[in-house]
Amino acid sequence: MRTAAALALALAGMALIGCGEGQERPVPSLSPVVTTLASPTPFAATDSPTPSPIVSSATPRDQALVTRVIDGDTIEIEGGERVRYIGMDTPEDTSVGECFGEQATRRNRELVEGRIVELERDVSETDRFGRLLRYVWVGGEMINEVLVDEGFALAATFPPDVKYESTFLLAQTHARAEGLGLWSACVDAGLAPTGTPPSPGGDCDPSYPDVCIPPPPPDLDCADIIYANFRTIGTDPHGFDGNNDGEACER
Repeated sequence: MRTAAALALALAGMALIGCGEGQERPVPSLSPVVTTLASPTPFAATDSPTPSPIVSSATPRDQALVTRVIDGDTIEIEGGERVRYIGMDTPEDTSVGECFGEQATRRNRELVEGRIVELERDVSETDRFGRLLRYVWVGGEMINEVLVDEGFALAATFPPDVKYESTFLLAQTHARAEGLGLWSACVDAGLAPTGTPPSPGGDCDPSYPDVCIPPPPPDLDCADIIYANFRTIGTDPHGFDGNNDGEACER
């Protein structure tokens, strides 16, 4: 009995061992290693401003065909309108025939007649004669300035149309210093224009009834104008009549 019982126990133990060897050993579960990547620091928002739109400072200009040159500072365009150059004044050619008036008309004709020009307005639309008041441009050059710079015209700005006043004064200074045009032919010869040249705005000081000179500012000297030996009445705000004899800029 004992032998049989021992044998039975031995057989049972072997069976248990055999079962244990046939089973897979459990694999310990490993916690996954999670690498936490730091979030990239966002780029700081730059303060680069939105570019401002480029605004052209150029005044709009109208184009027109010059059909006829009236004189040194007046033209006629297609459609029959007349245009008076502003910021300057040339000697008269059509009525009284002032010194260098014919030459100024001829030069103006060379520059613009039969050509397409650009017309730039300042403040005023027309003068008291109904003429358009304009700066006249051809090929990037302002003809008003060219005529002053070459000695065919005088700087003559009349408020409120004073956009290029300094430009005209510089051009006149150059022409006078070089003795160009009327600054040689008329001034040195002692010849002065007669009559009253038309002014763009009619702003002529009443102290000088025979010529058209604007009141100050700026204050003008006899060297700044082409007129000579003209009458003065009233206050003479520019002081042209130094000896108070009623005749200004005597030569």
